[in-house]
Amino acid sequence: MTPWHPRVMQRFERVPIKPQESDFYGPYNTLLHDHSLFPAAYPIFTVAPQSPDATTGVDSLIEYVISYDSKPVFVLQINDPKRLANAAARRIADRRMRKILQNLAPLCPLPTLNGVSAFGTKLGFYRFSQLNLAFTLPFVVEGDTEVDADPAPQARWITDVLEQDGADKLKVIVGKIKEACGSL
Repeated sequence: MTPWHPRVMQRFERVPIKPQESDFYGPYNTLLHDHSLFPAAYPIFTVAPQSPDATTGVDSLIEYVISYDSKPVFVLQINDPKRLANAAARRIADRRMRKILQNLAPLCPLPTLNGVSAFGTKLGFYRFSQLNLAFTLPFVVEGDTEVDADPAPQARWITDVLEQDGADKLKVIVGKIKEACGSL
């Protein structure tokens, strides 16, 4: 049994062997919209690609912001899968995700704003708490110097969206978001 609707799996199967970041826009769009996480039949959620702030210096073209009643409740950031092994690229993706969540958090109607940073199919999970205005997931481990510390270790992105464990984790987060939004 596959973890997602066959149409979603087919979209991911069409990704080239040596993919670029943009090769994942369609598959993730299908995952977010079509039969899976925030289907179009559930019209109170809007899935919209956003252009990141040009001042971040990141070469990514889009991230998806999922809104409930025009208020952000979830963010999916897509990164070039070839760059996962690059510590500097992971730090940039980590900082960008943290900045996005911090900027959107005041607009979020929920106690927490969740996000996922994806390098291809590998997912890293983020959660920003409105209550203490801090990240509760992931924790940043700081060393004595930037050389000693890897604030965005590659192990953060070991969950694969196409494996059952990764799909289950993502479904649990989205389920909690839908439940919380249903109480608004």
